[in-house]
Amino acid sequence: MFGVKITKKIILVANHPGSKEIQAALNVRRHEVLMVPDVREISTLDINRSYGLVVCNDRPQHLDATLDRLCQMLDQANRPVKRPLNVCLLNFTLSTDGDEYDRWQRQLGASVAFRTMSLPGRAARSLFQRFPLHLGVDIVFGQPNNLLIVGFREYGQAIAVHAMRLAQYGLDKLTITVVVSDPKHCKSSFFDAFPQLQNVADVRFVELDELIFEQQRPFTFVFVCEDTDRATAGRAVEVRDLIHCEQRQSPPIIMNLSHFDHSGSVGEWDGLRFPWSAIHEVCIPAILFGFEGDRLASIIHDYYRDSIESQGRSLESTPAGESWENLNDSYRQASRHQADHIPAKLACIDCFVVLESESDYFAFTSSEVEQLSRIEHARWSADRYLDGWQYGPSRDNRAKIHPELIPYDDLTNDMKDLDRYAVRLIPALLARQGKSVIRGLNLVSVVEPGIARPDSRIDRSIREILSRLQQRFPNRSLVLSCDLEEPIQRLLARYATEEFSIRLRVILRRPIQDILNTLRSNELRSEYLDLLARCERRIRIIDNAESIKWIAQRAQILLVVAGNPAEYDPNDQSVRNSSEAIDLNAIVRRRVLLTGSGRTDWTFEY
Repeated sequence: MFGVKITKKIILVANHPGSKEIQAALNVRRHEVLMVPDVREISTLDINRSYGLVVCNDRPQHLDATLDRLCQMLDQANRPVKRPLNVCLLNFTLSTDGDEYDRWQRQLGASVAFRTMSLPGRAARSLFQRFPLHLGVDIVFGQPNNLLIVGFREYGQAIAVHAMRLAQYGLDKLTITVVVSDPKHCKSSFFDAFPQLQNVADVRFVELDELIFEQQRPFTFVFVCEDTDRATAGRAVEVRDLIHCEQRQSPPIIMNLSHFDHSGSVGEWDGLRFPWSAIHEVCIPAILFGFEGDRLASIIHDYYRDSIESQGRSLESTPAGESWENLNDSYRQASRHQADHIPAKLACIDCFVVLESESDYFAFTSSEVEQLSRIEHARWSADRYLDGWQYGPSRDNRAKIHPELIPYDDLTNDMKDLDRYAVRLIPALLARQGKSVIRGLNLVSVVEPGIARPDSRIDRSIREILSRLQQRFPNRSLVLSCDLEEPIQRLLARYATEEFSIRLRVILRRPIQDILNTLRSNELRSEYLDLLARCERRIRIIDNAESIKWIAQRAQILLVVAGNPAEYDPNDQSVRNSSEAIDLNAIVRRRVLLTGSGRTDWTFEY
């Protein structure tokens, strides 16, 4: 159901201003594509040789004509019901148009496997699955997300809306700044479309020259989508330089480009700008026709159907009781949003999704259940608000009024139990996919300035340390955090990722551009960028005081590399990596000390 295997079949793409990009995306994956310039020409094709049809939903009259032609073709072709024609009604707006879906499905019947999809909405889901909203922050440390969107056509709007669904981490409301040429008009249109927006996020609309750079709340994630690829790439450079100058920060910058070279070398990029294509991500048969990326959402829906039956209610009499394939898309969307938020919940407690073979039985602690239940209620509330619901003492589905749109603490215990159940269910949901949850273990590395380049003794010691840590904590996923500025840090990160499959997080004590400027050769810059590309999180640390606080809160094991750890002077303020403060206050109980000669001292049993 979810995977689509294509042999030498023809995929038909109805004519549309964006159809050439759709054709190019399909051609990249070596699918045979036939462009149909006029809807009347569909009837001249052999429907039995066609795998699927993509219909671009931009003109109602075009849709009606296409539907009429398609019905005629199906009547004439006598295509077997066991081999239905795949049809995707592709919208270029945020709406999936449920009424059109129902009308088409009724007329086409079982001879067609039909679905409707918002291209911008599906693209936004794909983007945040690849680049999590918390990519540039440490959520557990309390660093807030601050999203900057440059360009606000369909894709920019979709990114904003889906970010608001995913931004529930138990922190303050998400801040979104939108840069457009006509901020007043865009703000009015957006708030008209989402009247409960103020309950979910703080959204601001400004022109570029009005952009305010707050030092205490820097931008942490940037999405750029202008009218053309050239404009998008140019604006991304402009925004990168502005943030570097005004905030001294290096947030990830995602550029929506219709065309780019997927085979480019990592040495050719600046470590900040990521080329990405909405059409390339979505326009593959497995997504257009096969529900790829929906497996977890369908499992969530299956559990919901089981709960309906366990309550003695009839599936047939419940609109949301249909099977996933026949379910109205609005109900599918609710399950998708719940599934998409699971990585955000796990990030709040330093847990990860892994293959079931990599982790034993997992269960949340009672305090984690309560913490994540609050977050789940906030997520559900945000999803309802974005769908136009508002609070009222009595539920009214037609008027979209719900009595549970209140703070978690004000819910009855029975209502809280629904959120708790959704949280406790996560391991079981993942198990149905052959996956599990594993807890992370944070290894933080600090290096005293002036340490010589690593030699064979250091090389052996690093491998030994990483090997012993993995043996000591077999049921945890090691996460290495380091700044990559010293050669030893880069050596440690390379061994950790290549030989021990340890997760990498990069500490940014200064902008990436400044770090690259201090690396004296192209080889060193390429090495840094290659390691940066492997990291799963970029954590900004403003100054030494924040570094001490962060290490105290986040380091579970501290690896200190120094010329001679025994000679540390706790009062020496010249040591920039704060190793002396760690030793003085003993705030990290588990420590490994590595000397420049390769000797190691452990403060705990390994």
